[in-house]
Amino acid sequence: MGIQVSQPLLQNMWIDGPRMNITLAKKDLKRSELSLEYTVMTKVAEVINAYYMLIASQEHVRVQETSLQWAEQFLSETKKKVEVGVLAPLDEKQAEAQLEGTRADLLSARGNLTTAQNRLKALLTDDYADWQSTEPQPTEKLSAPVRVFNRGESWQKGMTMRPDLKQFRIDLEKQNIRLRYNYNQLFPQLNLEGSYGMSGSAREFSGALGGLQDCSGPSYSFKAVLSFPLSNRSARYNYKTAKLSVEQALLLLKEREQAVLVEIDNAITDAATSFGRIDATRQARIYAEAALAAEQKKLENGKSTNFEVLRLQRDLTQSLSAELSALTTYNMALAQLALSEGSILEERGVRVEFK
Repeated sequence: MGIQVSQPLLQNMWIDGPRMNITLAKKDLKRSELSLEYTVMTKVAEVINAYYMLIASQEHVRVQETSLQWAEQFLSETKKKVEVGVLAPLDEKQAEAQLEGTRADLLSARGNLTTAQNRLKALLTDDYADWQSTEPQPTEKLSAPVRVFNRGESWQKGMTMRPDLKQFRIDLEKQNIRLRYNYNQLFPQLNLEGSYGMSGSAREFSGALGGLQDCSGPSYSFKAVLSFPLSNRSARYNYKTAKLSVEQALLLLKEREQAVLVEIDNAITDAATSFGRIDATRQARIYAEAALAAEQKKLENGKSTNFEVLRLQRDLTQSLSAELSALTTYNMALAQLALSEGSILEERGVRVEFK
């Protein structure tokens, strides 16, 4: 009965095959967790965008409903004026055409609203059939929160918070682990071995076992075993290949970091541009409302035509839609910026935990 111990002094001393595989497996586990986290981030961004699209679709329906009311009222007033001979029958036809066009736009807006509802429901549930009759209702309206953009801070967030960048860094760490292992394989094998044991002998098994218990026959040994191949080409080739893999992983990481910086820069530009469009479209809508009100007064005084009033009504409807589009684009741009920074889960209070 005995025990033997072997301690590598050169090759396999600081890392060997089993330890390398265990370390790589831990890195793979962490990488898979980061992959899941990034998937959650992208899904959260999709839900946010779908939510804003739902709000915009509802507001667009209201705009078209208001436009339809204007068209119906205008047609009613035009009919009265045609009956008393103030306007020609052609003016009535123009008003009717405007009404039918507005009704078609309203039907299209309602169809878009249904599509937006279905898209959000598909993202919120894994049982769409159970939610088919549910109509999600937003709890807020589109707004334009003021955001001070700091490119340096956003870049810093992206470099430290993006899960995909962390995955590239883990890939680099894995290649460095392989490089360390392959470097260690360049050394010859020098193992310090020791053994200690006891023996017992007798004509019967019980007597031999008694000799073991009495420790009457101890034995021990120490030795150093040195071995090396005559040609170490395979180890040298593996080491060179590992070095190239490290360089490749580093280049891929640098490439991805630059892509993230560009993505964040573009997201900031889109958000800032969208915010500027909000004020421009709001002013355009205000001017369109004033122009329509003034033209209606001119029409009442006989100094304008139905055609001009109808044109200004269409312009106002387009201005309202443009303002809604600008608000929607801005809010979606902020969500995209948060996704590009890697801060979207933190901003929305979402935590991803792994056990």
